[in-house]
Amino acid sequence: MSVSIHDSNRYGALTEERLAQLEERLGQRLPEDYRAHMLAHNGGRPAEEGFAFFNEGLGAPDRSILSAFFAIHDGAYDDSTPEGCLGQPLEDVWECCAEELEEPATLPIGRDPCGNLICLRYSGEKAGRIFFYDHETETPSPLADSFSAFLASLTPAPDD
Repeated sequence: MSVSIHDSNRYGALTEERLAQLEERLGQRLPEDYRAHMLAHNGGRPAEEGFAFFNEGLGAPDRSILSAFFAIHDGAYDDSTPEGCLGQPLEDVWECCAEELEEPATLPIGRDPCGNLICLRYSGEKAGRIFFYDHETETPSPLADSFSAFLASLTPAPDD
């Protein structure tokens, strides 16, 4: 299944060497499906952006949308606008959120419009799994067993 990605390489194409720099910092090679996405698109926004998750705070299923995947880049960004916040380099988000996430081997890879994170476990027992992190309730919710499965699960954005 091919997923259409908008704003592909908006912050420039990602090289294997630059991706290897991030992996060296993480101490781990990233899952192959996520690596392939980043080398092809370096972030971007999927055409179908809706996803479902179990909201621990509500005790019920819920839905959100993926605003964008973070890109790996060294450029400046303007966080005074919602669009600018999405331009925050992936490594900056990782550094800012490391303590908040309290989960080892977790890389924030995207954000929803409310500032919640879509994260990738890159090592350990749950390596490759994608989860939603609600910053208000500070709870992770499983989304998919792999990056590819997460992409395949995306649907049109909810109407509400």
